[in-house]
Order: sequence, then C-alpha cells, then structure tokens
Amino acid sequence: MVRLPLQCLFWGFFLTAVHSEPATACGEKQYPVNSLCCDLCPPGQKLVNDCTEVSKTECQSCGKGEFLSTWNREKYCHEHRYCNPNLGLRIQSEGTLNTDTTCVCVEGQHCTSHTCESCTPHSLCLPGFGVKQIATGLLDTVCEPCPLGFFSNVSSAFEKCHRWTSCERKGLVEQHVGTNKTDVVCGKSWRVGPSGRLRRWRAEGRLGYPEAQVGKEGGEAKARGGGSLELWQSSSAAYLWSLGKSLPLSEPQFLRL
Repeated sequence: MVRLPLQCLFWGFFLTAVHSEPATACGEKQYPVNSLCCDLCPPGQKLVNDCTEVSKTECQSCGKGEFLSTWNREKYCHEHRYCNPNLGLRIQSEGTLNTDTTCVCVEGQHCTSHTCESCTPHSLCLPGFGVKQIATGLLDTVCEPCPLGFFSNVSSAFEKCHRWTSCERKGLVEQHVGTNKTDVVCGKSWRVGPSGRLRRWRAEGRLGYPEAQVGKEGGEAKARGGGSLELWQSSSAAYLWSLGKSLPLSEPQFLRL
C-alpha cells in the first residue's frame, strides 16, 4: 500500500480550493439549482418542480383562500387572514391570489396593536373633558380638560367642550357661575329705582309690577358683595309682594342692584 506524502495531500487540497467552480450568477427573478438558473414562480403561484437542462420551472396557481404576494420558490401558499367578528374585526378588502385579506375594526372600536389582531371600544371623554381628536379604526379617542369658560356635562366619544352661555347677550343676569362640568345659570334681573322700590327689567323693557317691593315671611333678606340683595328661604316660603299679590320664590333669588 502506497502512502502519499503529507506535502502532496496539502497541495492537492490547496489546488482544489483555488480552482473550484464559481457560484452561478442568476437574474433578479431566478434562483440557482445545480449550476442552472431557474425562473422564480410569479405572485399567486407556488413551486412544483425546479427547472432542469431540458425543462423550465414548473409552477401552480394557489388554491381558493390562499395567496403568495411575491416572486418565489415556495412549495406552499399562505392562507388568507380571517377577520374574526368575535374580536371586533370585519373585512375591509377580500384577499386575492396575490394579496392577503385586509381586516379593520367594526364601528365604534379601534385596533389594540399595529397588527390589528383584535379591537376594543373607543374611550369616552368624561364630564369635564371634551374630545380633542375623534377615534379612528386605528387610534383611540384623545380627550382634553375643558378650559375656563367651557364645560362638558356628558360622557362622549364625539362631544367637544362647549362655551358657557352668555347671560348678557340674552338680557339676563348670571345666577350661578359655570364650571368645567356645568353651564352658567341665567335668570331675570330685579333693579331698584331712585325711589328705592324694586322694578323688573329685561332687554326689551319693563315688565309688570311697577310698584313691587321686597317682603318676607319666615325668610331673611341680606346684602351681598357686588351690589346684590339675596333672599334666602329659611322656613316655608319667601314672597315678593306686588299690588297686594304674592309671588312664591321656591329657590333663593339673587336681586341685582
């Protein structure tokens, strides 16, 4: 048995490595197989058999409910996505041989992630907050606190903050100030003339009871800062007498001087 010197073995491996055949350079829509360049299958088709020296690549169309979106050498097509209504999803566009099914959220809900695997109801802006940005199928509602002079008294995914009512424009006076959750409360104005008697006014002129004056029964009248007279009901009733007739005041009244 003849043994080759180690030096000969080394040179044999070296020459083999240096002179090995270069890898086959194929086109953009081809792939190498056994020193051949086979054509990739077009979108909507899957690979059945590689090409040979005497035959081209064999491809087959995807089946119903399947797709492949790129040039490929895949043996199997991908299944279309299922838009599960139990997760709040509905079909936006049906899938084809080349494209997957597109799902979106049903009305009133938005995706829980960028992949939109499930949906959740839009958030409501609580009283004291208004909608800054209405929710979409991808993004939730954006709320903002109502600033001074505005209010919101509902929980809503659509309502913005509303401006307080202007009592002055309605010829009325402000009885209760507004908050971020409630509007201003307006009412009629009672003014005292030079004789010290109360007269009732509004924007278009005087109304009845020109001889009206303040009286009380089981009640208390006291002055407030800002030139107002405030009638507080402390027992059963407080009354405004005019021409011998009484008008019941079921709530505390603010009389602007």
